Amino acid sequence: MKQGFVDLLISMNAFPHFEDKGKFIREAWWVLKEGGVLVILHSINRKRINRFHRSLKGSLRNAMMPSPRRVLSMMKKSGFKTNWYEGKGLIIIGEKKGH
Repeated sequence: MKQGFVDLLISMNAFPHFEDKGKFIREAWWVLKEGGVLVILHSINRKRINRFHRSLKGSLRNAMMPSPRRVLSMMKKSGFKTNWYEGKGLIIIGEKKGH
């Protein structure tokens, strides 16, 4: 995919499963246009995601949602302006700003 090609990138119920979450965020920044938006959504909140994954066997047991501080730090380091919303579900929004 070309650099700066996408206006909106949505990750739904997938982020905890990415082995290298920082790389996903850097790649998202690369493909987004200036002012483009990365939205990381999950149908349940962080506490429930991690509790559920810990109850599983195999590699899914390690598919944890990092703390808000860690995710927002990774996003800001890549150049995103960020927001985190959590209730019954989880929404993380990052808007691409220039480096």
